[in-house]
Amino acid sequence: MSDIDYGPETPGYIGTDTDGHALYEHESYAPEMFVDGGWSGNALRFATEAEAEAWGRDLLMRWFVPSDSRAVPSTDPVNYRRRDDGMIEEVQA
Repeated sequence: MSDIDYGPETPGYIGTDTDGHALYEHESYAPEMFVDGGWSGNALRFATEAEAEAWGRDLLMRWFVPSDSRAVPSTDPVNYRRRDDGMIEEVQA
């Protein structure tokens, strides 16, 4: 488990929906890599910008194709979290 609080203390938290799910100003953050002259992403979505940025930096150290990484706001629901050991795990909705 990550030590990040996925509730009211999380940046961007704006309340809950009628089902009790936490809502954020930006639902999630998507990591993107700069590859072949353009930004490219995948389906990973993190609750915080810091998690998405950390995953991108980690990928840059392992993969030699991209030249940069960033985290961008996304309206997709959170589906992954970064654990304290740096690994990621799927978040069940």
